[in-house]
Amino acid sequence: MRKAVIVVLTVLGALLLLYPVVAIFVGNVRIGEISRMQAQEMKQVSVRPDQSQALLKQAHEYNANIRGIPILDPYLYKMTKTGSKEYQEYLRTLPGDVMGRLVVPSAKIDLPVRHGTEDDAIARGAGHLFGTGLPVGGKGVNAVLTAHSGMRTASLFDGLQDVKVGDIAYVQVAGKKLAYKVRAIHVIKPTQLELFEPKAGKDILTLFTCTPYGLNTHRLVVTAERIALKEAPPMNEDGPTWWDALRWWMILPIIISAIGGVIVARYLRKDRKKRDEETTPDQTDTPTQIGRLTRTQRAKKFKGSAKRKRARHTARPRK
Repeated sequence: MRKAVIVVLTVLGALLLLYPVVAIFVGNVRIGEISRMQAQEMKQVSVRPDQSQALLKQAHEYNANIRGIPILDPYLYKMTKTGSKEYQEYLRTLPGDVMGRLVVPSAKIDLPVRHGTEDDAIARGAGHLFGTGLPVGGKGVNAVLTAHSGMRTASLFDGLQDVKVGDIAYVQVAGKKLAYKVRAIHVIKPTQLELFEPKAGKDILTLFTCTPYGLNTHRLVVTAERIALKEAPPMNEDGPTWWDALRWWMILPIIISAIGGVIVARYLRKDRKKRDEETTPDQTDTPTQIGRLTRTQRAKKFKGSAKRKRARHTARPRK
């Protein structure tokens, strides 16, 4: 009974430790697969310049006509796909479930980019904030992307807090690659949205998420400006692998669970060996009692009995 309790408690403890690791790892793998598919699609679109140019032209025209659309914090105000006429037009620009791909190597971010900031979009990748420019570049454009952080099902923008000034972010959209260098990092209140507004003559990419974890009272905002691709290191154009789904903190629960399993296994083995040694052969044991012994104990018992019989036979005086 005691051994069963120890085993059950050990298994439950390991499950509690490993559940977040497995859940987030699986979520990262699934999202990474979508991002990898998007990377392959971008390669195909890039070799079809007519299609690429048509999509980009439509997006630039949209960006030139979005003035006046209010910019709202998506974590305070929700926009649905059944919303305004402007929103329906927005969904038809760069059409499809995924419009592009965002890569921030220093933060281990490699996510598909979707239209809008509905819960479904920002829980499965990065969402583009309606009311800001589409991420196709251009002066006077500030493309704002966001995703959840602190989720129990995927890493998403968890790594945004590790970004530093000077880091590089990449965007792939409609077969086009753009590079941005981080210029500033701010923590603001949800109502302070000035950083999301376009700046004359500047091509800006803004990334933001809720902070701190669990409280979400503020927003962590990373502002990056467009640079030439030749000024940035080559980006990973193939998409993430399963290895990229791992995070450093996942190692600790795995190690703790493994050590706990080894300790319990050694304890159970030692306890069994001790009980085997404490069991001494007894000629008065009944067949029922012998049947309850382990195979090792029975072997020791019969071996001991045979030795005693030989000893008595040898010591018996001859007539």
